[in-house]
Amino acid sequence: MKKIIAVSDSHGNIAGLKSIEPLFEKADYIFHTGDYFRDIRAFCPKYENKIYAVMGNCDGGGEEYVFEAEGMKILLVHGDRYHVKSGLKRLMAHAEELGVKAVFFGHTHRAEIIICNGITYINPGAMSRFGQKSYCAATIGNGEISAEIVKI
Repeated sequence: MKKIIAVSDSHGNIAGLKSIEPLFEKADYIFHTGDYFRDIRAFCPKYENKIYAVMGNCDGGGEEYVFEAEGMKILLVHGDRYHVKSGLKRLMAHAEELGVKAVFFGHTHRAEIIICNGITYINPGAMSRFGQKSYCAATIGNGEISAEIVKI
């Protein structure tokens, strides 16, 4: 089993990311799903081979990244292009089209884990300077995923 730490929407809160840096050390994968994705780059020298990040709408965005890890196809996306603030219908259709097993997204600043049609959708919430801060701690292996939202 491999460990994932996923964050989103840090909006310049590098101090918030530093507060969970001990988790980065233990993680096999570190995801940032956009909006100030460059914040996670501050950790690149130390964790370069673990970091997967996409641009969000505040970054000039529209990026998405599909890859396979531990026998699982994963989509990393910010979510603005799929209008996730109005619901997940478009994102779900896209995920099914791609044949992924898990989707990590952001944009709404609302932490949630939803399982629909065999696909796990994870929004780690926001690590921004404003409001409730949260991240996702997940494990993957044998084509399965287990995830929880942690509020800080």
